Amino acid sequence: MSIFRFLIFTIILLGLAFLTHASIYGMQFSLESVSNITFVIGIVFFLPSLVALTGAFQVFHGMGYILKLLFNKNAKQEFPTFSDYKEYKSKKTNVGFFKELIVSSFLIMLTGIIFAIIVFRN
Repeated sequence: MSIFRFLIFTIILLGLAFLTHASIYGMQFSLESVSNITFVIGIVFFLPSLVALTGAFQVFHGMGYILKLLFNKNAKQEFPTFSDYKEYKSKKTNVGFFKELIVSSFLIMLTGIIFAIIVFRN
């Protein structure tokens, strides 16, 4: 895991949270509004990162193979069997930066949860 990429992703997510907050709530910051925005930004980036890291997107390879066969005339020659298509897709996948992104988004989401707990306890 690269600390530099982690810091870049965290800064980008915080900047995105700020822009989202400014567009929805304006420049009136409250603990509740910051909690809402940081949780939403965190979860929006956390879940796809989790899917990428666990390889759960491979569930959709079957659907992709069928669609490729239906809409691409050369697909049957390129991928005669599903196992050929699956092997091609598994070689093509690169999930290198998702480790940093999942940690960054988890921290942003956790910040939103902590702020929400503070808001609801008061």
